[in-house]
Amino acid sequence: MKIEKEIISFSEQFSTLSGISDLQKLYLQILQGGKSIEGVVDHFLKQGWLVNFSELYDLISRLTEGRAIRNASFYQYFDKIKPASERSIWNSLIDLNLTSSPVVSMRLMRELPFFRSLEPKLTDLFLSKASIHHVAPKTLLCRQGDTTRDLYVILKGTAGVYKPHAHGGKYLIATLAQNSAFGEGAFLLGNPRAADVISLSDCNVLRVPCIPEVFDQFLKREKAQSLQYRFWVQHALLKSETFKEVPPDCFDALTLCGRCVCASEGQVLFNQGEEGRSAYIVIQGSLVVNQNGQNIGVISQGGVLGEIALLANQGIRSASVISQKESLLLEINQNEFYRLLAQNIFLGKILQELAIQRLAKDQQRAA
Repeated sequence: MKIEKEIISFSEQFSTLSGISDLQKLYLQILQGGKSIEGVVDHFLKQGWLVNFSELYDLISRLTEGRAIRNASFYQYFDKIKPASERSIWNSLIDLNLTSSPVVSMRLMRELPFFRSLEPKLTDLFLSKASIHHVAPKTLLCRQGDTTRDLYVILKGTAGVYKPHAHGGKYLIATLAQNSAFGEGAFLLGNPRAADVISLSDCNVLRVPCIPEVFDQFLKREKAQSLQYRFWVQHALLKSETFKEVPPDCFDALTLCGRCVCASEGQVLFNQGEEGRSAYIVIQGSLVVNQNGQNIGVISQGGVLGEIALLANQGIRSASVISQKESLLLEINQNEFYRLLAQNIFLGKILQELAIQRLAKDQQRAA
C-alpha cells in the first residue's frame, strides 16, 4: 500500500514535534485526526487551498526520523530513497550464453502485458527467438550506456533501475516486479541504455532479441503509437535531472498519467499572463521560454513546463513557451496533476521546490 493512502498510526509516546511551522502544526493535527497524506491534500483542495508539499514532506520525514510513526511502510519508503554504493548493489554481470532455456509455454507468454498489445503473429515471432535466463540476486542485467537492443521481461522476482547519484554511488529510481518489461527504450528507439538494471532477488528473465527489420514495420502502425509514446515517456523520465531521483512509485505514476500531445515547430504552447490549467513534461524536442519579450531558457527532454502556475503563481503563467522544433509532450491537466501529487508526496515536494526556485529567478530578473 502507498504511504500516501495509509492512515498514520502514531506512537503512544508521541504528542507533537518541536521546531515545526504553524502550517506543519495544522497538517499534523489533521493527520492525528485520522486522515492520510492524500486526505490532507484533498481536505485543503476542497476549500480552494493548495498544500505546501515541501512542508508536508518535511513533516512526514521528521515524524519518521523521530520514530513517531508506527507504520513500517514509512520506514521502508525512506530507506529506498537513500543512495547506495555501486559496489554494494551488484556483483556479477548476466551471461546470456549460459543458464538459458527456450520458451515452452507460448500461451502464458502471450498474456504478459507487453505482448498483449501486439498482433499475435508478431508476438509469436518474438517469442520464437526468445530465451529464459535464471539470474542470481545482484546481477547486472543492463548497463547504462550500452548499445544492445534486447528487450527483457521479469517472469519471477524483482529488479531495480539505478542511475548515478549526484553525491556518488547509484540511486534506485524504479523497482521492476513480476511481468515488468525493461530495456524497451533501446528496443524501440535504438538509443543507448538509459540506466543500470540489477536483479534484487532470484529472478527468471525472458530475453527477446531485437529484430529491427520486423519491428520497424510494426512501429509504423497506428495501434502501436500509444505503446510507443508510453515507452518514450519512461525514457524521458530516466534521462531527466528533475525526475532521476524520485521513488519508484512516483516514477511509475508519471509514466502512466496524462496524455501525449504534439507541438509543431514555432507553436505557442501558452502565453505569459494566461490562466494555467496544465503542466507538461517534454518527451522529445525542445521549447523556448520567453518572458517579457526575452528568451530566458530552453527546456529539453525530461524537462517540466507549466508547474509554476499550478504550484506557485496563483494559476497564472509566468512566461510564454514556444516549441523550438517539433516536440512531443506529456500533458497533465490540473485535476490529475493535483491528484498525482497527493498520491506521490515526494514528487509534489520536488515539483513545488522547482516552481518556487523558477519563480524567484523570474522575480530577480524582473527587478
